Amino acid sequence: MKHATAVGIPKGRALALASSLLLSLLWAATFVVALEQDRLYPLLGTVAVLVAVLSLLVAPSLRRQLLRPRAVDVALGAGFGIVLVLATQVGFTRMSPHLPGLGADVAVLYGVAAVTPARLAVVVVIAVAEELLWRGVLLDALQQRIGPAWRVAGVDAAAVVGAAVVYGAAQAGPRSVWLVLAGVGLGTVWGLMRVRSRGLWMPIAAHLVWTLTILGAWPLQP
Repeated sequence: MKHATAVGIPKGRALALASSLLLSLLWAATFVVALEQDRLYPLLGTVAVLVAVLSLLVAPSLRRQLLRPRAVDVALGAGFGIVLVLATQVGFTRMSPHLPGLGADVAVLYGVAAVTPARLAVVVVIAVAEELLWRGVLLDALQQRIGPAWRVAGVDAAAVVGAAVVYGAAQAGPRSVWLVLAGVGLGTVWGLMRVRSRGLWMPIAAHLVWTLTILGAWPLQP
């Protein structure tokens, strides 16, 4: 029995890591194709459903976390989301005059990804799927794979940053280095929320508040 357990756990970890990386490649490829065909939300929304289902199958522990939401995590996540919105607005206003191409890239992004009432449900599905995959399956797999060797202030820093880098790379569809960097930065913040709260509700709430506000209710002004 001990031998079976010792063998089974590494296989499960390897499956979760391999699956999350393959799904990341699928996401990145779909992003590119969806932009080329001008069907971003229909195609990415479909892949998001697939990613969410497979993430829950590969990592059953995520189901337990989603079934047990904590009001404090949702509230804190929403609060952090508002802080991220303000930081994004201030940072963009101050940096865009000094960074060639930033304003143009943001304008292109809004041209294809602006959140409208008709797209609201799809945007929610996409955000939740992103958290399940990158802050759920991948981050957990990297934590188990890397271990505590790179822990900083009680946080598995290498795992958090590694998952954020993969997340940022998957956002490279618009061929904008700024979007990739934003993905890495936001992915790191949401990853820290995931680790600290030991659940997904805090990063999900923060992700939704940021996305629905920046891409919808209060867009950046290039």
